[in-house]
Amino acid sequence: MKNRIKEARILHVDLPLKKKFKHAITSRSLSNSIFLKLTLEDGTTGYGESLPRKYVTGETLESVENTLKNIAGEKILGFAPDNYRGVHSLVEGLNIDGAAGCALELALLNTFGKFFKKRISALIGEGESKFVYSGVIQAGSVPNVMKSGILFRLYGLRYIKVKVGMDDDMARLRAVRRVVGKDADIRVDANCAWSADEAIANIEKMRECNISAVEQPVRADDYKGLKKVTCAVKEAIIADESLCTLIDAEMLAREKACNIFNIRISKCGGIFESLKIAKIARLNKIGIQLGCQVGESGLLSAAGWHFARLIPNISFCEGAYGKFLLKEDVAKEDMTIRRGGTIKPVEGFGLGVNISEKILKRYTVKEEVIS
Repeated sequence: MKNRIKEARILHVDLPLKKKFKHAITSRSLSNSIFLKLTLEDGTTGYGESLPRKYVTGETLESVENTLKNIAGEKILGFAPDNYRGVHSLVEGLNIDGAAGCALELALLNTFGKFFKKRISALIGEGESKFVYSGVIQAGSVPNVMKSGILFRLYGLRYIKVKVGMDDDMARLRAVRRVVGKDADIRVDANCAWSADEAIANIEKMRECNISAVEQPVRADDYKGLKKVTCAVKEAIIADESLCTLIDAEMLAREKACNIFNIRISKCGGIFESLKIAKIARLNKIGIQLGCQVGESGLLSAAGWHFARLIPNISFCEGAYGKFLLKEDVAKEDMTIRRGGTIKPVEGFGLGVNISEKILKRYTVKEEVIS
């Protein structure tokens, strides 16, 4: 029995954060999210989520809304696959990158997963990989980063990322190392803050704190600089803002410009595109980090969980910060990181996460219905 999409609803949602999150590029106190709700003829509904970041992919809330509006009107309304695999075929045929592609893919997977009573593993595989999540310490005062470090240690987090690119980086790093202990794995994220030469000099200074990796030390478009840093230091160099698309991944791998790919589901266009980027990484002996966008709800946390389960020997995992970062999560299921860096396994059809319409409505600032 076929069941067509009769309505697409595009929502601009601002989920408030418990406190302002800051790094070298920007700071934010709201999620600035786009949700896409699809409704089938029989009343089945499903949501997708993305978080456009202009300084990463060039997308804005408005550009993603426009892309989804045009695609929904031309390609999505009336779509009725014969089976769950037909959803994958549609997504592949649309070939949409970035946040717009992510919101659309997740909405389709959730909606038709419910209709066909299928888990996403029916399309991407039933992963068995084991992994734990990291804590992330934002750029703040020394007392504040020490407090975060203490809380992470008490919570049993062994992997910690510290935002750097500020004047007091060394004071904050020393403070974090002091409170988390010598056995914790500390990596840093500069968010494009340095030139290649500055990065090399700063990494040499930070070596006293025994850092394991450095994320995006140079501008996103400075591929030569990224390669220069990678070749000059012993610490692993992670590409983030420089890695958004398959083309980026192929170029970085070809030039040996980094050691690890930071794959964020929203940034990279959804789970399917993220898996393609991960394949390029594996073929070129490049590590993989599951990344996230600040302000993700449990829906994207679930997508990240499904992705990470398919990546053997994943380097690092981020995300699932739910109740720690958001004042209120729209996901009914609690996908927040647990003590020791684990999260509850996801169950249910589609991505396995349902959305509270009541909470979502509370934080929706703009809505457009396409039918």
